[in-house]
Amino acid sequence: MIQKGEYKLKKVLLLTTIFIFTSAYVYAGCIETLGIGAKETAQGKAVAAQADTPFAVYYNPAGITQISSPALTAGATVYSAQAYSDNFRIKTGQDIDLNQDGTIDIPAGGTFYGGWGKDNETDNDLIINPSIGYVMPVSKKFSFGIAAYAPYGLHIEAEKNPYKNPISFYAWESYYARMAVTPTIGYKFSDKLSFGFGISLGQSESDAGKTYAVNPFQAELKKNMASPQGAAAIAQKAAAAGLQITAAQVQGLSQLITVDKTTPDGSNLNDMKLESQDSFNISWNAGVLYKPNQKLSIGLAYRGRASADFTGDVFFKGTKIGEVTMNYDHPEQVQGGIRYAFSDSFSLEFDLTFTHWTVNDRQVEKVILTNMDFMLGDADEKIADAIVSNPMIPEAQKPIIKARIEKMLTSQKKKGAFEHDRYWENTFQYQLAAEWLVNKKLALRAGVVYDPTPVPTETFDQGWPDTDRSLFNIGFGYKITDQWLIDGVFQYITSTPPRDIKGNSRELNHGYSKDFGQKDLRVYLDDNRGSLYGFGLNVTYNF
Repeated sequence: MIQKGEYKLKKVLLLTTIFIFTSAYVYAGCIETLGIGAKETAQGKAVAAQADTPFAVYYNPAGITQISSPALTAGATVYSAQAYSDNFRIKTGQDIDLNQDGTIDIPAGGTFYGGWGKDNETDNDLIINPSIGYVMPVSKKFSFGIAAYAPYGLHIEAEKNPYKNPISFYAWESYYARMAVTPTIGYKFSDKLSFGFGISLGQSESDAGKTYAVNPFQAELKKNMASPQGAAAIAQKAAAAGLQITAAQVQGLSQLITVDKTTPDGSNLNDMKLESQDSFNISWNAGVLYKPNQKLSIGLAYRGRASADFTGDVFFKGTKIGEVTMNYDHPEQVQGGIRYAFSDSFSLEFDLTFTHWTVNDRQVEKVILTNMDFMLGDADEKIADAIVSNPMIPEAQKPIIKARIEKMLTSQKKKGAFEHDRYWENTFQYQLAAEWLVNKKLALRAGVVYDPTPVPTETFDQGWPDTDRSLFNIGFGYKITDQWLIDGVFQYITSTPPRDIKGNSRELNHGYSKDFGQKDLRVYLDDNRGSLYGFGLNVTYNF
């Protein structure tokens, strides 16, 4: 015969396994979550002092002690998000003519608008953010809960062709997310005071994509061969491989390299993508809930930092060319809230959430490129053919020498890094919630959030095009039966205000200057802004 305690333990282990597998399908669409759970989201996430659903696991783990019977909730929020910017332009003090047809041509001291069109926007794809949670009382004092959700996430995708979307020279895709499963224990010291603690088991993903005006590998080889120092180094390597060639000859051979260019019609794109993942990371949540009387409740929650070590692959024109690694931390948060019930049917809560964004000064993606044969195209073959065309080389030796030359150019591994200054600023998010219990079945909710951006102007870029934003939420809860409940939410989020970049983002300036081979490019963008509409539903079953 199965004992009651043994049955509960088996249920906990089974649910933990289910939630771990479920979490692989959870993702979000912004830097920090817009809400987990329809009830909480409708109140602008100002629930640290309420936290009375299974998603208390995230908002305040102490809240799970309020749930008197086992409860399972699941749902999703669907978002339609879009980011915009106007009047993209580049100013420079030097001549730039990247393409022989003059497609990118900026006169010295001029301003370049290009034939691309001045206004840009991201693709308007739907983002689905599911979540699931379960709580059960274990005894009069202890409760157990577990939830799967996405505490952090961002996904931006736009046109790859820079002649239609000049931002893609910097980034046409940016994806970053952490998915977590958090088993939690709550302890009720008294009717007034509870404590909760949980361990978040996470998985993180990061993708980035950009398009180059020219094949950067061919361009670099040509530049090195044309310079006296680079030519001398290549001649020295050739000598070590048993090939007799002078530095002057190397410089002459540089003229044979035709650098592959991105075409305005998009038929040829020098696009690169980095895909990486951290298969396991860990953090912890803790919370305290204090109810001095029936009208007032106070909640305080801590969500810990998760250190992530990403590994993955680098792709160029869809072909794998190497590997990438990155260390990046998900920041910790502290959320505090005060809730006051003015009557049995109406309550207000104010929360303040601190996020420690300064944990990451820089984002460095280290790459090791190994597929030089693909990256160089036919450049290595052209150089080898030119060298062995020398009539002084015996015919029998030409295939051997040609193979040596191609191997010398393509067998080396190339190390590099994509480095980005972040230096983000810590933020305080302001959240206000209202809930009205209309009757025993229906509840109406509303929430307002002001969320200042952590991204300073100096390090603003199109990979993280963040702005200050305001979140407006309304929602409902309906008790279908004593066991079945449904919660819904509608969200509208907008930039407040739009953001202008007037050549003062050193991150954008450096990125474009480096890729265009210049030192003084300044990038301008007007009215960087975003808007988002969201609708979510959660269904809860009380056992």
